[in-house]
Formats: sequence, structure tokens, C-alpha cells
Amino acid sequence: MKEERLEILKMLQEGIISAEEAEKLLSALDKGEKDSRHRHNSEETFSFGNFFSNFDKGFSDLGKAVGDLFENISISGKYRDFTPVAMEDNRFTPGEGVRIEISQPGRGFFNGNSDISVIASPDKAIHIIEGDCEVLRKNGVIALLCSEDCKITIPENMGEVAVQLFNGSIEIDRIDAPVRVETVNGDIVLKNCSRPAKLKTVSGRIESRISGKYKGKMELNTVSGKIGLFIPRSFSGLCESTTISGNVSCHVRENMAEERGSEDFRKSVHFRFGEGDRTNKVLCRTVSGNVELESDEYTG
Repeated sequence: MKEERLEILKMLQEGIISAEEAEKLLSALDKGEKDSRHRHNSEETFSFGNFFSNFDKGFSDLGKAVGDLFENISISGKYRDFTPVAMEDNRFTPGEGVRIEISQPGRGFFNGNSDISVIASPDKAIHIIEGDCEVLRKNGVIALLCSEDCKITIPENMGEVAVQLFNGSIEIDRIDAPVRVETVNGDIVLKNCSRPAKLKTVSGRIESRISGKYKGKMELNTVSGKIGLFIPRSFSGLCESTTISGNVSCHVRENMAEERGSEDFRKSVHFRFGEGDRTNKVLCRTVSGNVELESDEYTG
């Protein structure tokens, strides 16, 4: 949390926030560190929800958005009732509509460091192409627990793909399913996204490349990391980007309307692409990171 403290003091020095607001934010950081140490030492459920909710008073709507980070991370004992799946040649056919959960096993959730790559499967099976990955099942949920760097394929027609990592980066490419990713220390890269997505990280970078077929709502949330959003030429929708001490820049010139605003110490920028279809909306939220919007020449 050292970087976050320095950022708060910098905002105080520059007059962006008041002394009272800085004190509240520093107190929230202290409480968050104590809570996380207690959970780590006792191997209890890990949750950033309580910590980030303390940002609400100082960060207004942005604080609420950040406060929703990691509200449901609960790894310890989560998969005790799951049954191991018999793999044949490192492949398994899950059936349609199941939820895929990707994480790190047991104590390795806090101590391990797994970089994971997920790509579209050439058939209807899950393939463990590289790495050590335990596969478990219960009802309509398949759990993939990666104890090291892994490369995995996932078929179409899954109900949802959900990823929870403490230390580790995740890259997801061409997955035709809603995606949810939560990390603490690690980057998130989502490529060729065509379905709704919610990406959240504390100190990692987020990169999202929207497919020309994208429909729905996307949320990109980070505390100190950069957000990079790549927009195809054919995209029709809205984008709202909010930051406190970072910058928002847009290099997408085609069919863009821009509206900048400032409330308290927040900076908010609204963009409209194409005809501005309101059913397609991207929300970018960061505290100290920058938000950059770029044209994606390879999709759309």
C-alpha cells in the first residue's frame, strides 16, 4: 500500500483533496492492511470488500465502484465438496451452459504465482495444454485450479468464465461467454471480447480489446494500474472513464463525441462511438492509473 499512501499525500499537496479527506483515505488503507494481514495469518476467507468500502466517503461514486472490487473472493475451503474429474489425455468435455471457475488451489492462492492463458477450444472439450491444473466438478460448475503457469482451452457455449487470482496474470482470447476476472497482483488481458465482461484488479494493468460483434456492458476497475481499451471501427456504444489522479486520453477519432466533466476531485470523460447504442456501454474506473482509448485496427 506504499504507492497508494504516496498518491494520497501527493493529492493533498496539490490541493486535489482536503486534509480531512486525506486522513479518511489513509485510515482506510491502515484498516485494509490490518484486515488483510489478519485474514492471511489465520487462513480465513480473503475479501477486499470491507477495505474498499471505506473509500466511499472520500471517493463518492468512484469509491463505490472501487469498493465493489473483490466482494466475493472466497477461496479457502471453497472447493472441498467438489469431485475430481477424470481427464483423458488432458482433456475433458464439460457440456453446454456450465460455469467455468479458474483459480489457484488452497494455500497456493496467497503464496503461489500463476500466469494463465485461456483461449477458445477447437472442439467441445477443455484442454490443459500446458501446466499443472487440477480439474474439479460440482453440479453445473467446473473448477480449474492452477498451481503453476497454465495454458487452457475452453469451448463455446459456456455459461460464464470466472477467474480469481491473488498473484498472477491472466490472458483470455476469443472466449464466447460472459467473463469475470478478479486479481490482486497481476495484469488482465481480454482479447476479441464479444460478451459482457467485468475485470477488476488492485495493482495490475487491464487491457481489453472489444470484438466488432461485442454486445452488452463491460466494467474495467483498477486502483493503481493502467486501463487500455481498444475500440473497433464498427463499435456503436458509450464509454465513461473516471479517475482521481490519473489521466484519460482517447486516440479514436472516427465517430467520437467527447464530454469532459469534473466533480469534487474526480475527472470523468464520456465518449460516444458510432450511433451511441446505449445497450453497449464500457465503464472504466481507476484511482491513480491512466485510461487510454485506442483504435483497434484488427477487429471490427
